[in-house]
Amino acid sequence: MNILRLIFVQQPMYHIYRENLLSGAAYLPDFIGRYAELQKATEIGILILLSLSLTFIACIYHFEKITYH
Repeated sequence: MNILRLIFVQQPMYHIYRENLLSGAAYLPDFIGRYAELQKATEIGILILLSLSLTFIACIYHFEKITYH
């Protein structure tokens, strides 16, 4: 898993999830607009979507198994 990390300042970071829910971007309140930590979130996003789809398929399979015996 490739993770690109850029850290400019060592202070507490606050996550932003408004723009892209699957991003690991964070910023410092003093430097709004500059990224303090930027992670490549493609692998994380793929894993989240895969787990959600597998959960959905498992729920459908369980529902059909109960309904149709």
